[in-house]
Amino acid sequence: MSEPVPEHRPVIATPDVINAILTGEVSDQAEVTYDDGGAVHARLQTVTEQLPQVGPVSLTVDYVHFRQRDAGEADHILLQYEHGDEHIAELEFEFPADGTVMMRHRYVQPAYRGHRIGDRLLQQSETIFQALANRRKQPVEVWEEVGQRKVLAWLLRNGYTARDEQSRVLIEQVQTHPEQFVFADVNGALVRDEGIFAPTTTGRSSHDLVMMQVHKILQPPQNPSH
Repeated sequence: MSEPVPEHRPVIATPDVINAILTGEVSDQAEVTYDDGGAVHARLQTVTEQLPQVGPVSLTVDYVHFRQRDAGEADHILLQYEHGDEHIAELEFEFPADGTVMMRHRYVQPAYRGHRIGDRLLQQSETIFQALANRRKQPVEVWEEVGQRKVLAWLLRNGYTARDEQSRVLIEQVQTHPEQFVFADVNGALVRDEGIFAPTTTGRSSHDLVMMQVHKILQPPQNPSH
């Protein structure tokens, strides 16, 4: 488990945010930033937060609802940090039909890495999903499929565990026998360092990665015994 991140951490799991996740609808007070008829993008919340070694940042929570969904599309939520005019970090999650929460994208600008900004943003997201579990009165599973060594270590450090037996075995092999893998940059539009590849794989695209699923289950409060 990672140590708590110091400094003020605003609570952002407001009713508007939770209601959007549960119903797909955004409140009349939300700022609609884009609407093409098929999907609506709305800013549900903006708060100011003080980050250690960075200073004041704006934390925004955006929600994207698809009125008409193509195959594989699901509503998603985006948390972002902005420092002045600079976009420095983001986490994006989507809500599949099975009721889970899938992390689909995470990024911290290279100049801001090493300050635990990703930890902080992940904790912020978990305040939302914990509130969702409390409202549903049932556990909420947050998960991701990952094929990058540093990202895997980051998620494990923040309390995520293997989602299935195959992933458990692969994670143990990466941790105890790294010589069995090749760690290299992932080819593509975004620089993705320390991709995990099998030694027999010659490609270096995201399709060639050794993928593992990790998850964290957020439990609602237990009813007191009578």
